[in-house]
Amino acid sequence: VGRGTEFPFQIYGVPDSTGGSFTFMPRRKTPNQPKPLYDSVLCYGTRLTLDSLDGLFSLKFVRNLWCKTGRKPDFFIPFFDKLAGNSWLRPMLLNDAVVEPLWKKKLKEFEKQRKRFLIYP
Repeated sequence: VGRGTEFPFQIYGVPDSTGGSFTFMPRRKTPNQPKPLYDSVLCYGTRLTLDSLDGLFSLKFVRNLWCKTGRKPDFFIPFFDKLAGNSWLRPMLLNDAVVEPLWKKKLKEFEKQRKRFLIYP
């Protein structure tokens, strides 16, 4: 997840060379900082840049990492649902459902709901 690096929330990876071509090593910056996942362990993963996202949000990165980590249920930390903003994404990934179309449908519904609250066009 990039915590403990200069790219927090901009990279993801695992300590397995099949994780990706981008390498990083999370480290605690201060003694009071929580210990990052994989502290002082070389990780291989992906850097989420505008080029890799093509300017759009996609769940392919979550699904890709979940598959690379062996599709283990413990991939989904208790905080996952809160980070995802819903409780339906985890069961869909666990059941190998095609998530992207539903996600886009839910996003369109949200965009309609929020329209009346927008101050600027």
